[in-house]
Amino acid sequence: MNRVRQTSMCMVLGIFIGAIVPLVMFYWPEETVGEASLTTSELTEGFKEERYKFQIVNDELFVVQYGSGQHQKVIFSGVDISDWSLATIDLARRTEFSSLDDVQSFIDTTREELSIE
Repeated sequence: MNRVRQTSMCMVLGIFIGAIVPLVMFYWPEETVGEASLTTSELTEGFKEERYKFQIVNDELFVVQYGSGQHQKVIFSGVDISDWSLATIDLARRTEFSSLDDVQSFIDTTREELSIE
């Protein structure tokens, strides 16, 4: 069998499979799945998202935890930010973190930048 004939056979076979599969899937009966037993409010109750923000008072940095409700909890305080630049302080005020690892990474990065300068 020459090369042109082999290529043509492969293309015809590919087109045939490409046409048959969507047709079979179109007529295939859909499985019915039972309704979910949990409501949206129950799902969101189980997933309480905690966020962390910085508050700055008198050149001291406070890390505050915000829960899903209105409560606030100071996680740690006393970080001296008198050496930080105004841009970094402004960024700290606007940034919201999803974990304490992110908070610690931000503080470490800022300290590294200060030690390089």
